[in-house]
Amino acid sequence: MFIVQTKDGKTYTESKEVTWDSIPKDVEITSLSLTSPYKIRFQNSASSKDINPKFTIKNCEQYYFMNESVVTFVVINGVNSTKTSSLTAKIIGCVLGENVFEYRMDKHGNINMRRYTKKELSEAIKNNKFNKAIIRKGV
Repeated sequence: MFIVQTKDGKTYTESKEVTWDSIPKDVEITSLSLTSPYKIRFQNSASSKDINPKFTIKNCEQYYFMNESVVTFVVINGVNSTKTSSLTAKIIGCVLGENVFEYRMDKHGNINMRRYTKKELSEAIKNNKFNKAIIRKGV
């Protein structure tokens, strides 16, 4: 699940009603977080507390979010009989200067980071391998 904090103090939390596409295009993002799919329990002598750890990026010129899914088709005698989709990861990105930092959290909570250049991002947009519409302005 993503959590967006904005310059005007609003918070957008991913839900059935709030998707990345429903966040206004002109909003200025101050931070973007991904929450872990698993809770962690902290225990002390008096009580315990369950939390969902989160990973946050800040101070970016631009941000983006996307889901990664695997789609499986079952074909019998040349006819598609079933189609299933499975979410494999959530990805957040930060454009900062000439670099793009991308963080991928899989369904087990593992996070991998990839760095590439702004020029490579521009080429991916130009070649229709990246949807420019998902990029939002940062502060």
